[in-house]
Amino acid sequence: MSLFKYMLYGKRSKKSVPDDSNDDYDYDEDKTITDNDNLSVDPVTSKINIGEIFGPNGIPRHVLAKQGLINDEIDDKEYWWCYKGHKDFDPEKRKLAYDAVTVDQAIEHLNKKIASGDLPVFTIPAQIIEVFHLLERQDFDYMEVSSIIEKNPSLTGMFISSINSSLYNRGFTITELYPALLRLGKNNIRALLQLYSIKISFADDRRFGNMARKIIRHSYIVAIIASYLSQRYFPEPGLAFLAGLLHDIGKLGILKELSLDPRFCLRLKPDVTEDMFDPIFAGRHEQIGVKLGQQWKMDDLTLSAIERHHNFWEYDFSDEDQLDYHLCLLINLSDTMARILGEGRPIGETNIFLEPATIDLNIEKNISTVEFFADIPAIVSNKSANNIL
Repeated sequence: MSLFKYMLYGKRSKKSVPDDSNDDYDYDEDKTITDNDNLSVDPVTSKINIGEIFGPNGIPRHVLAKQGLINDEIDDKEYWWCYKGHKDFDPEKRKLAYDAVTVDQAIEHLNKKIASGDLPVFTIPAQIIEVFHLLERQDFDYMEVSSIIEKNPSLTGMFISSINSSLYNRGFTITELYPALLRLGKNNIRALLQLYSIKISFADDRRFGNMARKIIRHSYIVAIIASYLSQRYFPEPGLAFLAGLLHDIGKLGILKELSLDPRFCLRLKPDVTEDMFDPIFAGRHEQIGVKLGQQWKMDDLTLSAIERHHNFWEYDFSDEDQLDYHLCLLINLSDTMARILGEGRPIGETNIFLEPATIDLNIEKNISTVEFFADIPAIVSNKSANNIL
């Protein structure tokens, strides 16, 4: 069930469906609309186009426009989210990381790994393993975790920068490690340490290392954007940040697996980019990502976002799964925004307000939303400059 329809109509009942004999509704255009107003409208009929006639809650758009709540005359072309497309974006002419035969071999190899559950193993520094052991205890102490991490200035800086960058601080800066860890929570601590370990494991890899670092950077930017958007569109910024961090871990798992096999290591073309791996990543990085997330004991909502953020429309989310669905939409939208801003794979012509995730999140194009979105490029620029991961 579409979250857009769910939020617009609510649960259907005879009382919420107007009588067919009374098609005309007498809206008071001068009455101020508030969030507490509970107005019901006839669900989709063949007579109307909801997107053109009705806004949120079924209120006529001309009523909302009169009160300044929407603005149909906003020119998207003036803003960053109306993107003409990357100059090199052409799926038909896309080069591949390997010759066609080797691509098929790589796909077959990965499919066997997925079926067997034989996942790639990343080398984890002893200090981080010690933290993982602590986090496994039900009675673990954040102060004890802090005492281990603070021995490594690089790790300490990563956590302090992350808590400030992810907008958890809500207006004030955290400068000490212990309160930073408290605010991040156990799962975000674990996720950041895993990505830090993965980045280290690719440090000396001249073939796959650069692409791995770009994927990690993209993941961090998606986490930043998801955390920012959660101020309006998701109730748990910490969970949004976590799902953003881990949404592409399957790609890192694939690169690690290929780097261990001479066939795929030695045959790799020079100057490869992420989009050259699309046939290999497609449909597989989600599966491997979920398996890695399970191995790292991530929660079900995060695992769902890893698996479904690309093709959320193919899944039937029940009314009870709306938070799950909402998170998938948020990560999909955050991923698209990051790519428009040059952080991730090239993207074609895109208008954020026409994206399915934006529509199902019920994000209305109005002055308030425009101002909210307008801050995102500066946030991404400031946070990515820190080069945290």
